[in-house]
Amino acid sequence: MKGNQATKDLVVIGALLVLAFAVASVLDVFEWLFEVSRDHESWQLDELFTLIMFSSLALAVFAWRRWRESVRDNDRRRRAEEALRESEERYRAVISQSAENIFLADAASKRVLEANVAFRRLTGYTPEELQNMTIYDLVTHGPEEVDSHCRRALEFGQHFVGEHRYRTKEGSLVDVEASVSVASYGGEETFCVVARDITGRKRDEEALRRRDAILQAARYAADLFLKTPSWDSGMQSVLEALGEAAQASRAYVFENYPDGEGRYCGRQRYEWVPPGVPPQIDNPGLQALCLHEAGLGRWAEVLGREQTLYGNVRDFPEHERHDLVAQEIKSIVVVPVFVEGRWWGLIGFDETLAEREWSESEVNALRSAASTLGTAIRRERAEEELRRSEERFRSLVQNASDAITVLEPDGTVRYQSPAAERVLGFSPEKMVGKSGFVHVHPEDLGRLRAIFETNLKDRRSGVQPPVEVRVRHADGSWHHVEAVANYLLDDPNIRGIVVNARDITERREAEERLRRSEERFRNLFENAADAVFVHDLEGNFVDVNGRACESLGYTREELLGMSVPDVEVNFDPGVLEDLWDQMASGAPVTLDGRHRRKDGGVFPVEVRLGLFEQGGERLLIALARDVTERLEAEDTLAGLFPQEKPRDRDRSGPHRERNLRQPRGGGAVPWPPLRRAPASFDAEFRGPRRFSAKRREGGLQPGR
Repeated sequence: MKGNQATKDLVVIGALLVLAFAVASVLDVFEWLFEVSRDHESWQLDELFTLIMFSSLALAVFAWRRWRESVRDNDRRRRAEEALRESEERYRAVISQSAENIFLADAASKRVLEANVAFRRLTGYTPEELQNMTIYDLVTHGPEEVDSHCRRALEFGQHFVGEHRYRTKEGSLVDVEASVSVASYGGEETFCVVARDITGRKRDEEALRRRDAILQAARYAADLFLKTPSWDSGMQSVLEALGEAAQASRAYVFENYPDGEGRYCGRQRYEWVPPGVPPQIDNPGLQALCLHEAGLGRWAEVLGREQTLYGNVRDFPEHERHDLVAQEIKSIVVVPVFVEGRWWGLIGFDETLAEREWSESEVNALRSAASTLGTAIRRERAEEELRRSEERFRSLVQNASDAITVLEPDGTVRYQSPAAERVLGFSPEKMVGKSGFVHVHPEDLGRLRAIFETNLKDRRSGVQPPVEVRVRHADGSWHHVEAVANYLLDDPNIRGIVVNARDITERREAEERLRRSEERFRNLFENAADAVFVHDLEGNFVDVNGRACESLGYTREELLGMSVPDVEVNFDPGVLEDLWDQMASGAPVTLDGRHRRKDGGVFPVEVRLGLFEQGGERLLIALARDVTERLEAEDTLAGLFPQEKPRDRDRSGPHRERNLRQPRGGGAVPWPPLRRAPASFDAEFRGPRRFSAKRREGGLQPGR
């Protein structure tokens, strides 16, 4: 801009000099005319002078105007040229720095004239290399198709070519979306080509297409797994579908197995490869692959966290690449398969032809396929467990001692287990379809029907309390049966009442015999001539008979709240402790003692002790006999026969008696049961072990 201003200044100065020269010339002419007119005083000279003066002025004005117009035209032309030059510079800068890939080519020769930075970066060529190339060298289309696009561009001035590929200097292909317009460059027609790089978009579209194909293969796998009895039988077809959908070189399945040291090991079970790709199913190293020993401990950690491992092999750590390169793997993706929260194995996909970028959408689709496989394995396991459970249930039902019956809400037998024949003597076939109450005793039928109908009316569910009824056996006899009903009307698998019936006839008969035996024992216990005390090892009474109450003057309730020291004057706990071993052998012990009545009176007794167990607790049974009369008779006999050595007497009392501190041990016992060990005593009378000792709560009570 400064150069232009200097030029303008020079032009103005030159114009002023020319104007000054013209004015000076005019003044010289005027001066000559004035001299002439002064010498020739006439009017013709004045008029001529005036005419010349005005003509000169007009000429000067015209010259001035012409000069001004010329200056203005020059300024406009210069400004237009400068604007054009600036526009071209801006255009060139925009084209050069544009993110779009742009190049110019001669319309006639198709030779590349110029290319911007983005295009050179896209193709990898230098400006010099591009200027020696033609459109035919750049595009992958044939010459005929290139010429066709060029003719259309010349005809319409602009033409959208569409999607095609350019060759790069490295030999790779780049997907572009190109449009062509015709422009003038250096006076010649040129093609201005704008090529937008759509490689990423095409890659994403291809990845989405593969993802959809993988998902379709996963759906196919799910349908196949549902139709086949075992996922094993359809795995090969599933791998083929997944491998083709993912456009992989290999697809395979590994299953984990324990190695005894808690490390992850696997064996290859299935593989699919397209023609021309070497298989690896027979590779012995893949049949017992311990990831840690193979340097793939990172894989075990990643896959064990339910994450996917994928990428190009050259990006993997060096110690992981050896075996992968040996299998010609350039790119790999490995997806873990989990079953019931445990890492079961993996599905892998290899690419052996070229490196490949696995998109997130493809990886997610492969995860879906792995999840489908895990679901199929889990379903098969569940079905197998269900089958085994059904077999166990069927075996239990068919071999159960209880008769299992399923009743309809109206009481009709829908199912009858084989045990019914053992319980009632009727075969299941003869009972199905008939009423479940047909064999019930008439006296129990009304009660049983009332319970059944009440439960139905109240919509009760679950197990109900057991009911005992009499049921007619096939031989005509009546059997006692205990039945438990489980109302499962709302269970879609049952929709009925499940009844478990067990024959308790023998138990009822045994209970009746036991009841009669216990009554006999209780009668013997209550009507014994001697006082009978049952107490624990601490001396607390747990049961007494009526004779014990009479001899001491206490009520039964009072005695059950007392202990041996309350009634035995000479009680010493150390004596009983010394005698436990002797009594434990089964031999009863006889002792002399002195009992204190409620009124304070004391009388001598002979006590026979025996030890037995009841309910895991050791108890003692003591039979106390009042020996006052016997001692008095002995004293009388001693007076009649003084030569006999008298009994030792306890100086503290009027009678001679054996002290509780001086056990005789093993003396004669008038009550036969105490001659035997407590076990024999229990066996003969079904006695002490058939009673529960309730201390100070009413004594021994009949037990079952």
